[in-house]
Amino acid sequence: MKVFRKQVRKITTNGVLYLYVVDEQDYNIVLRIYSNQFKSTFAEYFIRWGDSWDIGVYEPKLIARLIEYAESIGWESNTRNNKIKIENASILIREMLKENL
Repeated sequence: MKVFRKQVRKITTNGVLYLYVVDEQDYNIVLRIYSNQFKSTFAEYFIRWGDSWDIGVYEPKLIARLIEYAESIGWESNTRNNKIKIENASILIREMLKENL
């Protein structure tokens, strides 16, 4: 279902507050997770529309797992201007779903 505006949502993982936005664009869904401290620090996941039919991009468990994944590959949310981009994140998310998040 198309969301007509981007809404900033909050999630706390391991005692740290993060903000996230799901941006439903023409060809991709872009999930951007921001550090609460710095708006220039974010992890960005690209999911193609065709691959998103079974992925709940608004699911808090999924967002928490994506935060953990970004941190495990070197994203530091407490550092200014630290950005990480994951193209074709649907493959990663499907692997997480197989593990039952």
